[in-house]
Amino acid sequence: MPQWNLLGKLAIQVFEAAMVAFGGLGVVLEPLQRAVVALGLISLSDFARLYALSSVLPGPNGPIFMALVGWPGFGLIGSLTVVAAWAFPSLLITHQLGRISAAGEHPRAARLLSVMKAIAVGLIFDGVLALLSSFNLAMPKETALQMSITLVGVVLLLAFKLNPLWLLLCAMALGAAVH
Repeated sequence: MPQWNLLGKLAIQVFEAAMVAFGGLGVVLEPLQRAVVALGLISLSDFARLYALSSVLPGPNGPIFMALVGWPGFGLIGSLTVVAAWAFPSLLITHQLGRISAAGEHPRAARLLSVMKAIAVGLIFDGVLALLSSFNLAMPKETALQMSITLVGVVLLLAFKLNPLWLLLCAMALGAAVH
């Protein structure tokens, strides 16, 4: 017989994560991973596998992932419970934002949305790092440096609209200096 109190704890964790998941599933991967693994429902590697599976399946990956997380130990009832805990905050927030935007232009709402976007970007990076740590990947220093140079170049290109040739020359010089 499954431990139904664990399903309740899982649903609460998923609900809390969904309350801040306005950037999608990726922004709450790390807290979800911690919660699900701490409850002993699935292992760290199973969490990563379920996320990978939900990402390649067609459709919205959040509800699919939640259904997969709720299934072990609880079956269909667990899947439905966890999907409902995931969906309710999004539906509520979407409904309220729709009401605000229908009522007219609100500068405070626009500022709140821009802050939410910035927070979502940070949470996405946190989720990606948490997921990568569960795979136990080793990255050579040169690859990490190349990725860092590329990321900085893209940010400079988009933020300051610099000439790509200058960025390419700077990246080549930096790469040559490090080797």
